[in-house]
Amino acid sequence: MTDSKFQSAFDNLMALEGGKTTDHAGPTNYGITLTSLRNTGDLAFDMDHDGDIDREDLWALSRENAQVYVYRYWYEPLGLGEILSPMVATKALDILYNCGPSRGTKIIQKAVNRFGAGLEENGRMDAKTLRAINRVNDASLVGALRDEQRRWYEFLVNGNPPKYGKYRAGWLRRART
Repeated sequence: MTDSKFQSAFDNLMALEGGKTTDHAGPTNYGITLTSLRNTGDLAFDMDHDGDIDREDLWALSRENAQVYVYRYWYEPLGLGEILSPMVATKALDILYNCGPSRGTKIIQKAVNRFGAGLEENGRMDAKTLRAINRVNDASLVGALRDEQRRWYEFLVNGNPPKYGKYRAGWLRRART
């Protein structure tokens, strides 16, 4: 993982995510939920070597472990290395990681469609989506990505204030980065 574009995107992500917490997604460390860590089935994250992935393993993750996780289960499978612009790849990773791969991809597709891409907003980060991303001016696309991410957060908060209202300020700050 010596890819400087990934390293920059990962460093940005970690500045946004922080460490151990329990929120609406349950126990979380570096933005990694216990459920998502378990779903990998990857015993490399069994930090206490007891044969399962549990809360203790999640809490024991180091930043380096988180980096492996993000690269292996987000950056690489979603094809973010194919995005030419480092600043677009950074924002795309943030959106995908925080909103989930399907919703995050829909947000990205919606932003790219502002520039006439004509993508189906289907939540699949496919070759067509990646090509369309690379055709849009970097700064313009990042602005559109921020705006669409903000709109999604506002939709969540307005749809369920008791559940999501407390995240509004942090989410809006995140959308601006």
